[in-house]
Amino acid sequence: MNSQPIPLKDVKTQFKSLEAKGNKIGFRDGGATLFPKRRFVASIFNRFGRSNHFQGLVRNGSSFFISGGFPPRYETSGSDLFRLELGSSDAVVGSVGSNMDSRRRSSKDRAVVRHQLDTTFWHPGGIGLISSVLAVPLEGNQKSVIRFYDVDELQNNRLKKFDQEIDRPSKSFYQNQKDAQ
Repeated sequence: MNSQPIPLKDVKTQFKSLEAKGNKIGFRDGGATLFPKRRFVASIFNRFGRSNHFQGLVRNGSSFFISGGFPPRYETSGSDLFRLELGSSDAVVGSVGSNMDSRRRSSKDRAVVRHQLDTTFWHPGGIGLISSVLAVPLEGNQKSVIRFYDVDELQNNRLKKFDQEIDRPSKSFYQNQKDAQ
């Protein structure tokens, strides 16, 4: 695990410097091995994309991690984590800008690897990254858990799950509040 200090200098100024509108960034999709069996595409087989979606996004230097889910009513249900590499940008922190200004994106901007996180917990939530620890909330079959992964290992296309995880109540906080009334 990376023990580098987290650069959180003057957070208020950093947030104020964020632009209201972000830049579009494109990646090469990596082919059928990263997106098998109609996953994460709009087709008649998945209600034109409404039954599957990308959920969370975090950045670590030139790497982006994206979580996505595909519900159990399809033959390929599960939750996935993707690593995308923006190799055309040398920005380690700050804005990377858009790579969409030319018709041809760099071959360095590509989806690198997909890891299936789980088949039962098919719905990953928004993800968070602190240093090299990625937190991924997962839901499915009326259960919920938060799992932790070492993204330093993912840089080598391996995904290491930490043994510690947090089991969450089967109902959401809001549903529990509603039931209590």
